[in-house]
Amino acid sequence: MEKTPRLLAKMDTRSSCPSVFKKNNLAILPVEDRKYVIFLDPQLKSYFTFSPFYESIEPEEYEPSRYIATLETIQQGKIDSIQIYVKR
Repeated sequence: MEKTPRLLAKMDTRSSCPSVFKKNNLAILPVEDRKYVIFLDPQLKSYFTFSPFYESIEPEEYEPSRYIATLETIQQGKIDSIQIYVKR
């Protein structure tokens, strides 16, 4: 399996960028299938920086098994209208 340049560089965060990108304020974005553009990003606008507030928030565990019993199935061809339910 051939890997794309973006996946080889793995740049999910600014800190995970290769050193050459950090030193030269570079970023990479896909423009087409298997085509990328590398560009100057001196103001680091390609990455969102969360405020310290978000670091203080404790993660909440999601248990999908609690909600499985409340799910309903829809039979194909028997949909007259779509209703959206919001549980609060």
